[in-house]
Amino acid sequence: MRRRAPSLSVGSALLVSVLALPPAQAAPGNPPPRPPLSDVLAVDPATVPPPDDVVSTRAVTCPSAGYGVRTSAPGSGKTVALTFDDGPGPETTGVMRVLEDPGLTGTFFDIGVNMTVRPTAVQALHSQDFLLGNHTWSHPDMRTQSSTTQALEMDRQPAEQRSLVGDSPCVFRPPYGSYNSTTLSLAQARGMSVWNWSVDTGDWEAPPSGSTYWTNLIVSRAQGGGSQTHPVILMHTQPDGCASTLAALPRIITYYRDRGYTFVDLLGGQGFRPVTGDWDGDGDTTPGVVRGDAWLVRNANTSGGASGSFTFGP
Repeated sequence: MRRRAPSLSVGSALLVSVLALPPAQAAPGNPPPRPPLSDVLAVDPATVPPPDDVVSTRAVTCPSAGYGVRTSAPGSGKTVALTFDDGPGPETTGVMRVLEDPGLTGTFFDIGVNMTVRPTAVQALHSQDFLLGNHTWSHPDMRTQSSTTQALEMDRQPAEQRSLVGDSPCVFRPPYGSYNSTTLSLAQARGMSVWNWSVDTGDWEAPPSGSTYWTNLIVSRAQGGGSQTHPVILMHTQPDGCASTLAALPRIITYYRDRGYTFVDLLGGQGFRPVTGDWDGDGDTTPGVVRGDAWLVRNANTSGGASGSFTFGP
């Protein structure tokens, strides 16, 4: 089953979609529109053996999670968090490269089943210090699941992540933004803060091949967060493709950078990624790090402070 564009004229559809943004999160008893699982899952979960190391203990130390759902990007001043659900998918690497170019960060809520199909994408995200989040093993509506099933969904995805990159997620997003008190209690017990969003681009509705219509619509919806101090923007990198999201992302980044926002992940990180290069032209490759749009480089393979720094962007 494939997604379709709305059956409105282009002009009417743009006006309705821009003025009537989707709700920020699911309300109890009023579930949001949702894609069919054939668009969300890369493979039938029944054909994928669950990981062996399914335990609720953590391999990393997470900040205090607390109880409840968060929808405001962390940090002081004006901050914006770009978040990507349902991956990894064919555009995950492209999205990562768009963010890497100006040295920005983002949070990727991957599905455990999908991670088994594209493990190298998960490893690439981790190696570049993007924040990996838990989006369950097989993307069920958590409100319809028993406590036991919810716990398994939460535990199997981190087990898969540990097998690929050696650590577990500290942030959790329930599929469809749908949760109940059991969901919140289980996440808190596992040290995971629960995150929904404040800006929904609705990009999952776009045809996988992309179009100018959908790219413009995604950009317009994302810009709706410009009236917020700490927007959390929902986008997707689902396995059946999200070409319009990838095309829209540079324009969304430009919009928020031009308005003085700092890009953060959902733990408040601004990006801290290792890089190497011949910074002084002497023929030796030496280390550096990227934090936000600032590059700090060292001209010797020894410990110590930066030999120099420079920035990209305005």
